[in-house]
Amino acid sequence: MTARAAYGAFVLSAVAIVPDRPPVSLPGADHTGAGYGYLCDIPPIDDVRLTAILRRAGRSQVLALTAASRALNMYDRPLGDPSRVAVTFGTGLGSIGETVDFLENMIRLDEQQPRPARFVNSVHNSAAASVALACGLTGENRTFIHESISFELALKQALYALNHNRADFALACGVDEMSPYLVSVGAARRWWKESPEPLSPPACDKRTPGTLPGEGAVAILLGRNAAPGSASRVAAVCAEPLASPGIRRIDAAAEARAFIELAASSGVAAADIDLVLAGANGDAVVDALYDRVHVEVESILGRSVPFAAYKDRCGEFCTAAAVGAAMAMEHVASGRCRAVMSIGFPQARYRSAVLVTT
Repeated sequence: MTARAAYGAFVLSAVAIVPDRPPVSLPGADHTGAGYGYLCDIPPIDDVRLTAILRRAGRSQVLALTAASRALNMYDRPLGDPSRVAVTFGTGLGSIGETVDFLENMIRLDEQQPRPARFVNSVHNSAAASVALACGLTGENRTFIHESISFELALKQALYALNHNRADFALACGVDEMSPYLVSVGAARRWWKESPEPLSPPACDKRTPGTLPGEGAVAILLGRNAAPGSASRVAAVCAEPLASPGIRRIDAAAEARAFIELAASSGVAAADIDLVLAGANGDAVVDALYDRVHVEVESILGRSVPFAAYKDRCGEFCTAAAVGAAMAMEHVASGRCRAVMSIGFPQARYRSAVLVTT
C-alpha cells in the first residue's frame, strides 16, 4: 500500500473532537477496571436535523457527526451542488463497540432477538453514511480501513477528488472510538501503561514502555479554491511502507531525508518548515525513534527545527494522525508558522506525513 499526493487543496475549516481531561479509569470487556485512557466528553449539538440520527447512533458516529457538523457550520458559505461534495472517512476499527455488542447479543440469545440498529451501526462505513445523510451530501462517499494509515488515505482521496475535478469540496474525516474490548485486548497484550499519569512525549528519557489509549474525531473541509480568510492548504500527504519494518530497524537518517524530499516535491522549501509534529506516544522505544529522526532532520537542514508531539492531547488510536493534521492547520492558519509537517511511523510498518503550508 503506497499513497502519495503532492498536489494541494485549501483548508476551509477544521474541527477536532478530542479528550479535554486527564486520563480516566476505563472498564474492560467484563465491566471491571482494566486500565486508563483518554475519553472524549462529546459536546451537545444544537441541530434539530441531527437529533433523531444521534439518538440511534453508535459512539464513533456521534463523534464523527459532531466534528463534521461543526466543520460545515464554520464555513459560512453555500457549498452549492451537494453532488459535488465528496465525503472521505478513515477509521481503523470503526464502530467496534456496536460490532461486538451485536455479536455478543446474537450469541447470548442464540440469534433469537437480533438488534438491527446495532448491526447497521456496526459496519465500518456507518459514520461516513451518517454524515452524508444528515448533511445532505450526495457526492462520492468512501471509507478507508487500513489500520493506522486510514486517515492519511482518506485525506489523499479527498485531494484526488478535488484535483481531478470530481468534487468542488471534500470533507475528510478520521474517527475511532474507545471501547471496553479494545481496553481489555490492549491490557492483555501490555500495550498500555499501568499508571493514570498523562502522556508527555517524547519520553525516551523515562524508559517506560507502553502508551495510553484514546479516541477522537477530526473533520476537515477542503476546497479547490481559497475562501476569504483561509490561510492554509494541504500541500502533500504520504503513507508508504517502510523498507525495513520494525521500530528498531528504521534508518532515522533515511526517514529524515524522505520527509524533506516530500516537502521539496510539493514545492515547499525546507527553509520554510517551522515545526514538525511527531507521532510520539509516550512509549520510550517509540519516542526514541522520533528523537533520532529529529536529530537527522536538523542535521540535513543545518539549523534548529522545533519538534512537538500531539498524542498527549488524545492518546493513541488508529486515526490519531488526524489530530496532528488538524494541529498543523491550526498553527499555519494562525500565522505562527509558514509550513508544518506532521510525521509518523504507524505500527512501525509505514511512514506517513501531512504537510500544511500557506
